[in-house]
Amino acid sequence: MGNGFLMSDTGPLLDQVWKIINKELDGVIPFDNYSEFAARRFEKSTGTQTVYRIFDTEKLSKMIVEHYAIQDKMRRLVLNIFPQTGYDIPIFTFQIGGQPPEKTLFLLDIIPVGVEKEHKELQNICNQYLSSGINSTQKASG
Repeated sequence: MGNGFLMSDTGPLLDQVWKIINKELDGVIPFDNYSEFAARRFEKSTGTQTVYRIFDTEKLSKMIVEHYAIQDKMRRLVLNIFPQTGYDIPIFTFQIGGQPPEKTLFLLDIIPVGVEKEHKELQNICNQYLSSGINSTQKASG
């Protein structure tokens, strides 16, 4: 899937994440069958650009991969997976980007959609997060 999807000069972090996505989803996602959309806005010597690839599979309604860059300073790679109805598969969103390696943002969101099955594992993770005292207005110490 590497055939020109990532914009040039993405940096080693996004390149490595993209390789992991390709390796882990090889055989699950038909990487040779997709729709691609790109948008670019240029102003003087700077610009913003976005590239989307949308994949369809048997159990997934859509897998959308987005790569964008703002003025060659901030870059982001986003993976969204939406299940077909009837499968007890959660919606999965993964984002990594920012200005790596100095400023890096990592987001992971798993959204259960099945009503037939309780998602106790996800509830336990949520409860652990809430009991830690960290909320969206605080910085986690590392």
